[in-house]
Amino acid sequence: MRKEEDFKAYFDSKLFPYLKEFDKKRKPLVLIRLLNWAILIALFPAAFFITDYNRGDATWVLALLPFVGGMIFLGIKRNKCKKRFRHEYKNNVINEIVKMIDPNLSYDYQSRISDSEFYNSQIYGQSPDRSKGEDLVHGKLDKTEIMFSELHLEYKTESTDSNGNRQTTWHTIFKGIFFIADFNKHFKTQTVVLPDGLEKLLGKFARKLQKMSTRKGKLIQLEDPEFEKYFRVYAEDGIESRYILSPALMKRITEFRKKSGIPMALSFVDSKIYIALPIRKNLFEPRIFKNNYSYKFIKESFIYLMLFTSIVEEMNLNTRIWTKE
Repeated sequence: MRKEEDFKAYFDSKLFPYLKEFDKKRKPLVLIRLLNWAILIALFPAAFFITDYNRGDATWVLALLPFVGGMIFLGIKRNKCKKRFRHEYKNNVINEIVKMIDPNLSYDYQSRISDSEFYNSQIYGQSPDRSKGEDLVHGKLDKTEIMFSELHLEYKTESTDSNGNRQTTWHTIFKGIFFIADFNKHFKTQTVVLPDGLEKLLGKFARKLQKMSTRKGKLIQLEDPEFEKYFRVYAEDGIESRYILSPALMKRITEFRKKSGIPMALSFVDSKIYIALPIRKNLFEPRIFKNNYSYKFIKESFIYLMLFTSIVEEMNLNTRIWTKE
C-alpha cells in the first residue's frame, strides 16, 4: 500500500509526461462539442427565417436538413471520440494507479459487481429493476480477497394520473461504491449495520430501508456509545452479532466512518463483509473541458482508491481470528 508522497513521485516521473501528451486528444472533443453548440444556436434563427419565408410551402423542411444532419454527424463523431478517449484514460491512468497501490489488484472499467452479490448482502431489501456499474477492482490484499466497483441500482413505481395516463418513476436504491471482502468466518445468521440518522440523508426511502432490514432481525443494542452514534445493528442472533462486532472491530468501523465522512452501511453474510459507500459523484472519469494532467485532479482518484483498498487494513481483515467451518 503506498503513501501520498510515493504517489507524488510516481505522478511526476510517469503519469505527468504521459498525461501531458494524452491531453492533446482532448482538443478534438472540445472542438466537436463547440461545433455542435454553434449549429444548435444557428438552427433556431434559421428555422424561424426559413419557415417564415416559405410559409405554406413544405419545402422549408428540406432547408433545415443540413443543420439536423450536421448535428447527427457531430453527435456520432463525438461519441466515438469520447469512447476512445475514455478507454485510453481508464486503461493507462486509472489502471496504473491501481497497480501502483498494489500489484496484486486488477482493474476492469467495463465490469462491475453483480446484482446478485448486491442483493445477497441483505443491506437493501429492494431488488433493482435496472442497474449499471463499472470500474471493478479485484484481487488479494495479503490474505484477503476483495472486490469493489461503482454501482447504480434503481427500482420503479408506476402510477396513473387523472387522465388515465400511466407514469413510471425511477427511484435510486443505491449509488456509490460497493465493496466485498472475505471475512474468513462462516456466519450462521445475518448481521446488518445501517447508518443511524439515515432519514436525514435519504428521506422516505430510509424508513423503507430500515423496515426492510428489520425483517432480517431485531435491533441489537451494543456496548459502544460512539459506535451507536453512527450505526444501528439488526441481527437474527444477538450472540453471533456481538461475536462478529467485537469492541475492536466496532472501534475500527467507527474510525473509518469518521475518517471517510461517508454514511456507509455494512453486513456480514455467508463469510463475507459487504460495505455500501454511497457516493453521488461519478469517479475515475477524464475531463473534457479542463486538462487531465493536474496533480490535484489525478490525486483525487488516488485518494479514493486508497480509501477503498485501506478498508482491509483499517478493519484488520488480514488478522485471521477464526477459520471457516
